Amino acid sequence: MLKYLGYENQVIDEDLDEKIDRHMQTMSQVSGHTIYQIFDIKKDDLIYVRGTKLELRGRSIKHILSQANQIVLFAATLGPEVDQVILKAGYLSKVDQMILDACASVRIEELLDLMAEGINKFQTPRFSPGYGDLDISIQKALVQVIDGRRIGLTVTDSSLLIPKKSVTGIIGLSDQIMDITYRFCDDCLKRTSCDFKICSRE
Repeated sequence: MLKYLGYENQVIDEDLDEKIDRHMQTMSQVSGHTIYQIFDIKKDDLIYVRGTKLELRGRSIKHILSQANQIVLFAATLGPEVDQVILKAGYLSKVDQMILDACASVRIEELLDLMAEGINKFQTPRFSPGYGDLDISIQKALVQVIDGRRIGLTVTDSSLLIPKKSVTGIIGLSDQIMDITYRFCDDCLKRTSCDFKICSRE
């Protein structure tokens, strides 16, 4: 959670520590929703998701899926209520708003971890539209394929997810252990201007 706040070994005073604990407790009680479907894939210059019109372009996703023979398409959301809680917190305290936002990001990652535990195959790291050089514009098609409406998820014309605290993505699957090493920033279109280092997972 501290990484989402841009923490770099700064001193955390007692008041801030109390706020973090309180807001983490609030978000830990959010149940949220996740959905996923497993698909076979065909690899060529592009990655074709069999049974759909979805095509995955870019060298980053091609590398991530280089040893996979299936993929998971997934979506998760904490729901519109969490968006409202974060928004309302900002009217009183921008610090509380930032902490709640970071805690919500942690919570949705926890839900995705639980989802992944239920898939009994070897898995690649999760990879979302907008990571590396995988264009965020595929977000709408991905949500349509897995019918994200079932969990109240929609995508705007600019490829933003509603509710805001939502995530979509891809996981590669295999029956054998995969040796995938990848720095998420290497192929990112914003790698020369982005200061948000959390996405450079090694």
